[in-house]
Parts: sequence; structure tokens; C-alpha cells
Amino acid sequence: MILQSVVLLIIGIVIGLALFFFLGRAIGPHTAQMDVQSRTYSDAEIENILARNGYKLKGKGEKATLTAAVDGQTHMNVLVADFIAEKEKDRFVVYVKVPGELDPLAADLRRKLIELDYAFSPRAVLLVDPVSGGIQKVSFALQGSERDNFMRFFIPLFIILVIIGIIGLFVLIRLV
Repeated sequence: MILQSVVLLIIGIVIGLALFFFLGRAIGPHTAQMDVQSRTYSDAEIENILARNGYKLKGKGEKATLTAAVDGQTHMNVLVADFIAEKEKDRFVVYVKVPGELDPLAADLRRKLIELDYAFSPRAVLLVDPVSGGIQKVSFALQGSERDNFMRFFIPLFIILVIIGIIGLFVLIRLV
């Protein structure tokens, strides 16, 4: 009697764990790895879309390291570009849209594109839609404060004026 209870308990635990595991995977959080797996395109399709628009595929899966400091602790992250393309010696990072991503100005997609733009410093980020076969060229210009623009102009001007003043002093000393 006790043996039957123990066997039934073990079978119940195994079945419960199996159900928990499979339901957890089905309902679980949407991760970046799942994001990559949900992409339904081939490299040849993307290369054809780029070629039709005058771009040449230069690489796939290029990585850039991003260092973030949180509360004084440094954390290393890796950003991976879907593809790297080139056109007229300009370098572009290619991001392939996942079905359901609509507007490059939508917050989540915009953040991804800004990360790629910052990490890889391309001419622009190419947003490729494999469903429609279209390409959108996206670039960002983050506006600094007026003080930053003022300093960018006047610091080099100040340095040049100081050099001219020093040269002028040397000329005056020789002439006197």
C-alpha cells in the first residue's frame, strides 16, 4: 500500500514537472533569442533586396562591444548587426525587420536602431523589410546643447589665435 502511494507520488511529480516545463516554454517571456528564431528570411533574400537597391553585402553577424557602467560597476554587452552592406564606399549596418515591427520611429525599434548607429558608426542604418522587399535608410543626429556647439567652434578658434599670438611675439622679439 505504501509502495503504491510512493510510486503514484513519483509519477505525479514527473508529470507535473513535465507539464510545468512545457507550459513555461510556451507561455514564457519573449527573449532576444526567440526574436532571432522568429525571423523568416534567408541570407540570399536579403542579399537580393540589397543588390536591387545598389548595395553590396559585406558581412553578417558583425559584433560591437558596448560597455555600460551601472552604479560604478562595468558591464560588457555585445551588439550584433544582422548584416553589413556597402554602397559607393559608404558602410551601412543592416537591420532586418521582424514581422510586426512597423515604424522606425516607434520607441522599441528606434532604440534598437540608435544602438546600432552608435555602436557601429555607419553612414546610416538600413531597415530592410523582407516581406515587402523595401529598404528604409535611417540616420540619427542627436542634438547637443547650444553650449556644446559654441565650444566646438570657439575652442579651435582660440587655439589658433594663441598660436598666431606666439608667432607674432617671436617676430616682434627678432625685430627689436
